[in-house]
Amino acid sequence: NDGIIQVFRRDESPYEVSSFALGGICEDKVYTFLDADDNSEFKISGKELKEKGFTVKIKEKRTAKIYFYKASN
Repeated sequence: NDGIIQVFRRDESPYEVSSFALGGICEDKVYTFLDADDNSEFKISGKELKEKGFTVKIKEKRTAKIYFYKASN
């Protein structure tokens, strides 16, 4: 029901945006995400995560993002 996502953008990566399939996601739950950089929170339905994945945008190369998430009903 909870977890951590850590995404790295390598120095040679041409991609600023990527979507990732997360394992163990339940379609009938809502997931609250916490961005570790700015402590902002946002919610995504399990259904949307299953269909579209989790999208991360990293503008600067050699940078990482960390998100904590928790499921609720």
